[in-house]
Amino acid sequence: MHSRYIPKWFFCPSLLLILILILGFSAGCRLGSSGFQTTSSESFVVFTDIHFTPFYDPELLDDLVRAEAEDWAAIFSSSSAADLPSWGQETNYPLLVKTLDSAGLAVEGDQFILFLGDILAHEFRKQFFTFFGREDEEALKSFILKTVSFFIMQVRERFETAPVIFVLGNNDSYAGDYSIVAGGSFLDDTAELFYDILLEGSTDPSGFLATYEEGGYYAVEPDGSEILFVCLNSIFFSINRPVGLQDGDDPGLKELEWLEQTLAKAVADGKRVWLLSHIPPGPDIYWTVSQYMDRKGHISDVGMMWKKGYQDRFIKIIEKYQEIINITFCGHTHMEEYRMAQANGNESHLITIVNPAVTPLFGNNPAYRVFRMDADDWELLDYRTEAVDLKNHAPDYETLYIFSQAYGFMTSLTRALPALYSELFSDSFKEDDFRRFYYAGHNEASNINNLNWPAYRCAVGNIDPAGYMSCVNSLD
Repeated sequence: MHSRYIPKWFFCPSLLLILILILGFSAGCRLGSSGFQTTSSESFVVFTDIHFTPFYDPELLDDLVRAEAEDWAAIFSSSSAADLPSWGQETNYPLLVKTLDSAGLAVEGDQFILFLGDILAHEFRKQFFTFFGREDEEALKSFILKTVSFFIMQVRERFETAPVIFVLGNNDSYAGDYSIVAGGSFLDDTAELFYDILLEGSTDPSGFLATYEEGGYYAVEPDGSEILFVCLNSIFFSINRPVGLQDGDDPGLKELEWLEQTLAKAVADGKRVWLLSHIPPGPDIYWTVSQYMDRKGHISDVGMMWKKGYQDRFIKIIEKYQEIINITFCGHTHMEEYRMAQANGNESHLITIVNPAVTPLFGNNPAYRVFRMDADDWELLDYRTEAVDLKNHAPDYETLYIFSQAYGFMTSLTRALPALYSELFSDSFKEDDFRRFYYAGHNEASNINNLNWPAYRCAVGNIDPAGYMSCVNSLD
């Protein structure tokens, strides 16, 4: 056996101590806890799918109807219902406060915040009419607008002057789920509210109002930003959108035309782009597994998030302008996941980071994320997920995991996420972590099992239905 060479200076304690101090100081200046350079990094919060229900204590409804939104916090604070919701329930006032308080302390300064949609609880119309005692459209609209106003005022209290860049969710409308009306009263009533309170006037008002009031989408470049945020209204693209709302001019196609024009201008202006959307493109994993998977784990069809025409057009646009699009952020599925428009080794046309929900309605723990980026070039370096374990007696937000530490990647997210997709097929430890984090740590129901796991894994790298079906059915 060969002996290992040890230099003589190693046995000199003083020299060794000096060397350790030099190396330690040097590393400390360069590296953070996850191994990345920290001298110019900044953090920002991403949260989504609040689904706030003001109906969690029905005894408050009469007071809420009569009061202005500014007085709602005092009314909610008077309620005896002070516990957090459990799995299968929506976000109540105690969870909303806990979430915004935690997120507000997660970052410092005036950095931007991303909110990815769904302010209102599911079946909001039905619940309001039930507790109100009759169907009254004007009363409903007034109550929805006050709920939205209350929420954004609560957000602004925690984030001071940081612009909150937002998109609309499928429940955010007067008309009901997936039924927002292009050019309708909800967009008109909320335009100045969102501009003044969420965006903090951080973009040209005429440009914002023109597209938001027409279709609920807009582009914004906050002061000091190196990125143009392109914020889509993906509800127009949804497979669940009622056909009757597409009569006349198609708002989805009009939005995609605007997207292409906006990206072309970004190229001309030398800008890079982050895309924000509520509903991600690609397979609807839950629907596919529940409706089309047999006892052998094979699928006979694929449920999709977007209608085919919109997704096909979107992908063509993205492929054309992929060089300037850094990343896409989405919500909607309520789970911890990500998608890639086209996977090819460690390269992809577009990475879509799908963020976890605050509402625990679908069996997940409430969660939000804190991302870290290079302040100079805006490259995403890492993220951590903050989650509330509802099993605890006195639950509070704690770090569920840090991406770089959990998966062992010391590189940017745009490089690490494609690499992780490949390893989900071969590394059982990373597979276990992905499955454990998917529901933000609440996995007692074992919704992901060995039979249906390929449907979750293949969704990461295959957003087209043919490729997705081929991937799932080729894995046993």
